[in-house]
Amino acid sequence: MAVLPRRTIKQIISGMEQSFVPENAEGLKAVLQYKMNGEGGGNYHVVIKDKKASVHEGIHAHPTLTFIALAEDYIKMDSGELSGVKAFFSKKLILEGDTKLAGKLPKIFRPREE
Repeated sequence: MAVLPRRTIKQIISGMEQSFVPENAEGLKAVLQYKMNGEGGGNYHVVIKDKKASVHEGIHAHPTLTFIALAEDYIKMDSGELSGVKAFFSKKLILEGDTKLAGKLPKIFRPREE
């Protein structure tokens, strides 16, 4: 994957609404929580329900899957400077909850193109 321009955490998470592929989320009801620590971080969650995805700031009470990372590392994953698999195995990305859902996300959200 080519390295793409860096975006902020807010831009990355907000962009999930536009990259959502509703036909690939048939019957899916889930909450993706993003806890991005460090400079430029923040807490966001994405609610997937009724073939729609909506982004919200803050912590959800009952997320299905939580992603925890330093904002800088997550930005590197988004830009292609760091692979998500490498980040996971080096513990730069921590997943909590329904980790099987993580494997479905590349079909539910289109990959970034710029």
